[in-house]
Amino acid sequence: MGEDEARALLRALSPQASQRVLCSPLLPARQTCEPAGLAGAACPVRICASWDYGDYEGITTAEIRQQSAG
Repeated sequence: MGEDEARALLRALSPQASQRVLCSPLLPARQTCEPAGLAGAACPVRICASWDYGDYEGITTAEIRQQSAG
């Protein structure tokens, strides 16, 4: 999620007080919490960590199958 989207969340969530927000322990996720106004509530959890899909990053299962078949 980009910073613009995070700022939009800040406006949407501002009426609600968040005591805890689970996020990936990786730096990009924690940095996204800041513009969303959730940095103080961020609780990094290892199970929420992002995955590195390598060459498959950003493509669908159907596209992976098509590449593998060709």
